[in-house]
Amino acid sequence: MTSPPRVFPLLALLVVAGCGEGQVEWAGEVTDSAGVRIVSNPEMGLWGPGEGWSVTEELRIGQGDGDPEYIFGFIAGVDVSEAGDVYVLDQQARKVSVFSEEGIFLRSIGRPGDGPGELGRAPNMVAVGAGDTLVVADPPRGLHRYDPGGSHSSTRPFAEPAGSNQFRWRVNGDRVAMQVRKYYTFVDPGTLIGQALEDPIVVFSPDLRSQDTLAMVPVPASRRPPATPGECDGLAVYAEQVAWDLSPQGELHVASTLEYSVRTYQDGVLRRIVRRSFEPRGLPRGDQDLVRRAVENRFRQNGVAPEQARAMSGRMCFPDLLPPVAEVRAGPDGTLWVGGPVTPTLAFSEGDPELPGSVVPTAWGMVPGPDWDVFDGEGRFLGTVTLPYRFRPFVFRHEFIYGSWEDEIGVPYVLRLRILRPEAG
Repeated sequence: MTSPPRVFPLLALLVVAGCGEGQVEWAGEVTDSAGVRIVSNPEMGLWGPGEGWSVTEELRIGQGDGDPEYIFGFIAGVDVSEAGDVYVLDQQARKVSVFSEEGIFLRSIGRPGDGPGELGRAPNMVAVGAGDTLVVADPPRGLHRYDPGGSHSSTRPFAEPAGSNQFRWRVNGDRVAMQVRKYYTFVDPGTLIGQALEDPIVVFSPDLRSQDTLAMVPVPASRRPPATPGECDGLAVYAEQVAWDLSPQGELHVASTLEYSVRTYQDGVLRRIVRRSFEPRGLPRGDQDLVRRAVENRFRQNGVAPEQARAMSGRMCFPDLLPPVAEVRAGPDGTLWVGGPVTPTLAFSEGDPELPGSVVPTAWGMVPGPDWDVFDGEGRFLGTVTLPYRFRPFVFRHEFIYGSWEDEIGVPYVLRLRILRPEAG
């Protein structure tokens, strides 16, 4: 018997942060530097009253009445076929679940194991290609490829140097891009003197047989050994990371989380830099204490002795100011979406971090909050769209955003949000 769809009532979620009243003309500046277009934006955007975009929840796939096919452990990836079928990679269950456009369960692909097409401990990317062929990343083993019926057809092993098994993925249509991240934290700093430490971002051909390097990005300080005595030797909260995304047109958007500056590459060449003025926000001592308590609690849940957990949380390091960027996404119609980081106050607004089961982000600087700045295809700042809190976008497809969302007790769901654009009627 066919399982019923887990489609919940439509719910208008959150809307747009307003712009200045009567703001109709862009007050930014465009300059050229050696062929690179630099777009400098003011703090205010172009959207005037009633022009801002908003989102509404259109589909929710999740636990429902307890049917196991609709229960997820940890959603590590979401992609959508041309027909609108939703593919959900559950890292905990180590399988891909396929749902119709209406949210009805269709089939599962893959299973736990070490055999051909079986998924290991941490699969972390799913991509639907032409003809509904499927690619699943299964580090450190490689990329598994499945035919439209879900049968395993091939595996492309990773051929990266030892120690380069930390991957960050982006998917856009048939294009699968990977950042190979090597950690130097425990390397003797003396051996790195004079080296330009960079990560390659590569894109695979649709058949996975070849790859091209899109760009080389600097390795941030969070993955380097401390350069001098006295630097942070514990967990650095909101430490610099590299955020990036791949557009349907093949543009690569790259940003350091410590700067409001997004670099856009085309065919490996830097073409544009988008910047925006913003008001820096501090990180109060109370917020720092929330994170320390939460991390200490997580250590204790994982079996670390209370005294040792307290000592480890005490070695955490915090910046004076919150970083301006946490995530970068290529949106519809050439738009660029930049998400700021979640604050500890917001992250723990619905629960005490001392409570068992509290969700503690492991890389605070890369966890986006609900507010996303939107730029048009020319790099001009339009305004801010507020997504549901605890929503993680995976796919922008036409007027839809697909991603994972957790409720107040940490139960994961897949959401499809529709982008509402008043200027388009």
